Amino acid sequence: MFKNERKKFVYMAINLRERGFTLLSTLLIILIISITMPLLTSLLSSISYSTNDDTFSIQHFFYFLRNDLLAAVDYKVEHNKLFLDLPSKETAMIEKYGSVIRRQIDGKGHEIYLRDVKELTFKPKSYGVYTKVTSIQGEIYEKTIIFYE
Repeated sequence: MFKNERKKFVYMAINLRERGFTLLSTLLIILIISITMPLLTSLLSSISYSTNDDTFSIQHFFYFLRNDLLAAVDYKVEHNKLFLDLPSKETAMIEKYGSVIRRQIDGKGHEIYLRDVKELTFKPKSYGVYTKVTSIQGEIYEKTIIFYE
C-alpha cells in the first residue's frame, strides 16, 4: 500500500430505537388484518337502515292531487281515472299508467306524479274524493280529500 492511500469506508449510525419492521412483526400484522377483515365485513353487511322516501313521495302525490282538485271547476271518476275540469277549459286526467301515476292535459303530455305503484283507486264521495295507493312493496296509503264550502 502506498502511504497516501487511505481505506474508504462508510459509517452509518444506527439507533436501537429506530429499527425497521422485522419479519415476525410483519407476519403478526398480516395475521391480525386477516382475522379482523371478515369480522368487519360481516358486521358492516348486517347493518341495515330504512328510508322514508316512499312515504314522502306518496305524501307529495296527495299534496299535488289536493291542489289539482281544489283548483278544478268540476271532477268525475271513471274506471279509476280522475278527470278534472280546469278553469282554463282544459281537462286534466290522473291515472295509473304502467307502474307510475301520471297526469295528462287533454290527452297530451306525460307528467309523472308517483313511481312504483301497484294499484290506484279513486272513489267519489259526496264530500270529496277517496284515494287509495298500493305501492309495489305492498304498502297501502289512503287519503280522502274533502271539499269545504
